[in-house]
Amino acid sequence: VYLIVAGANIVYVGQAKKLRSRIEQHFSDSESNADLKAYIKKYTVSMMYAEVEKVADLDSFECDLYDLYKPVCNQVSPPRN
Repeated sequence: VYLIVAGANIVYVGQAKKLRSRIEQHFSDSESNADLKAYIKKYTVSMMYAEVEKVADLDSFECDLYDLYKPVCNQVSPPRN
């Protein structure tokens, strides 16, 4: 799971099996999330990530982070299994 941080704010929470390619998508012109694209262009952003040992725990961990930080650039909340 990963977080995109702008200033002191976590603006996006996501998960990816291939983190590098997912982050590259976020920084590409084809990023479809207009809110996230605007933050990336306007602010210096950083990333944080955590490796989750069990694939079965990914959704739950992402949801917990989403609920904790309420990131403004996530367009929908992740599904809780």
